[in-house]
Amino acid sequence: MNPKPTPPSATVVIACHDPKRPLRRAVTSVLQSRAAKVLVVAHNLEAAQLAAVLDKDVSGSGRGAGAGRLSTHPRVEILELRDGLHSPAEPFNYGLSRVQTRFAAIMGSDDFLDPGAVDVWVALAKRYHADMVITRLQRGGRDARRPVHTPPVRPWLRGLADFRRDRLYYRSAPLGLMRVSRLRELGLEMTPGLAVGEDIAFSMRLYASSRVVVQRRGLGYVVGEDGPARVTLQSRPIAEELGHVTDLLGRAWAKAWPVAVRRAVAAKTLRIHVFGVVLNRERDWWDVEQRQALAAITRELLDFAPGCERVFSRADTALLAAILNPTIPVDVLRQRAQARRRFLSFGALMPAHREGWFAAEGPWRFAAASFLVQ
Repeated sequence: MNPKPTPPSATVVIACHDPKRPLRRAVTSVLQSRAAKVLVVAHNLEAAQLAAVLDKDVSGSGRGAGAGRLSTHPRVEILELRDGLHSPAEPFNYGLSRVQTRFAAIMGSDDFLDPGAVDVWVALAKRYHADMVITRLQRGGRDARRPVHTPPVRPWLRGLADFRRDRLYYRSAPLGLMRVSRLRELGLEMTPGLAVGEDIAFSMRLYASSRVVVQRRGLGYVVGEDGPARVTLQSRPIAEELGHVTDLLGRAWAKAWPVAVRRAVAAKTLRIHVFGVVLNRERDWWDVEQRQALAAITRELLDFAPGCERVFSRADTALLAAILNPTIPVDVLRQRAQARRRFLSFGALMPAHREGWFAAEGPWRFAAASFLVQ
């Protein structure tokens, strides 16, 4: 008599709004973990459309977890959500609200997991009684990959991580494994209505107030780069692109953070989100209105965490000054943004103020920790 199979302990929620996405690959990769089941949310689509995608065996192998009709697999479920909206917040919230297993994860339909990744996450969560396992993250495809250097934790980290000391806030998306009971205790949801960054407040709240483990080696999550253009790569007005910043700064729990935490999160937000938009747009895109909007959001961050900018390099400090002054020519703004991306240059490594020499967010320590993330 065969023993009854152990029921899955984790549900991976995959939101899909386009049947052209490589959904079958994503689902197949999850099913290669014995502890996992899949909940596909058909966002403004019919479930039958995605079932057809799942039942198309492009490999033709006819074997393994990804063979045959995946739509009827006992560990696969498809739910429809029709709301007419384009934000990914709603399908993820919908899916997470219907999870009945102990753990949950979210996943993009372009992405996939290493075989057995969820099993590794579950083992880590159980070993450390963790509420969140932040997965090892890579970009690329099956063969060619490169590591995502976040979060840049302390090199000697073992066991539970510290939100500030291990710079967990650099992992904006909550990719990995989450304890469902903790999500519900905190009342966490992705922020509806945001075109991008809907997961940032969710992640910051979870990381800062929970037991978190960072998976530094082994089987993890791969951000696929071979699908159609991702929604998050489209240019938008600054108020939309950085709406998640205003959302985060307005949260009561963020305002209640100790000053050291607020400074750390603000430094990251400037470094990644604010500085990052400058070169993501063509020169002629930057009109007076957009420059003023960028300056205004930057001032919000500086007011939220006074002194956060004093850990920056000389190159970052020069770019910050150009952002705050919309009368500085766009060409100068872009030149300074390019200069800060020459990461081994004198300007990118030399602190502008003495605080930058020893702070975790200072250029030396931050660069070294990022380099060591594999």
